[in-house]
Amino acid sequence: LPSLSVMKNIVAGNSRQSKFIIDIKILALLKRILLTKQPVLELKEMFWILSNIAADRTGYLQHLINEGIISVTCNYVHQKSYVNHDATWVLANAIARGTEEQVLQLVKSYNIIEFLCNALLKCEDLQVQYNVSAAMIGVLEKIEEIPELPETLQYDGKLIVHFMLSMSGFDKDKLIQT
Repeated sequence: LPSLSVMKNIVAGNSRQSKFIIDIKILALLKRILLTKQPVLELKEMFWILSNIAADRTGYLQHLINEGIISVTCNYVHQKSYVNHDATWVLANAIARGTEEQVLQLVKSYNIIEFLCNALLKCEDLQVQYNVSAAMIGVLEKIEEIPELPETLQYDGKLIVHFMLSMSGFDKDKLIQT
């Protein structure tokens, strides 16, 4: 746990410090650790580190995709656990800071829209619902204007995200203000 605290402090710094963590291959190590059974506190620390890297302004989402971190994070969101909130925060930050191309990669490779819709519908935790909704809105804002969207992402000519948010009672403008 002390080493996780040190990493947490490093990635809380600037982009150069986050890049250092990436360059020394810590993401691969974190992924291996996430794939094993860990105490909740350690998982929370790891997701905090990943969330900070995902939120970095220089766009480190591609590193998280390449290392398989997004896939592992999705697995934690899918499970009912004490770290759902932390895992969804990684996804929300990754989508918010990723480029249109990276988010489209998540849509195509991870079926992220369907995944987020299912997470929203099955989860009762309000913080997780908020994070998932923020991630869905982020996806919507990034890919809405991309002409090569598959038809499967549309419902009556609108993105499924619009449909799911309206069906679940989430008001995009209201959510963004909170």
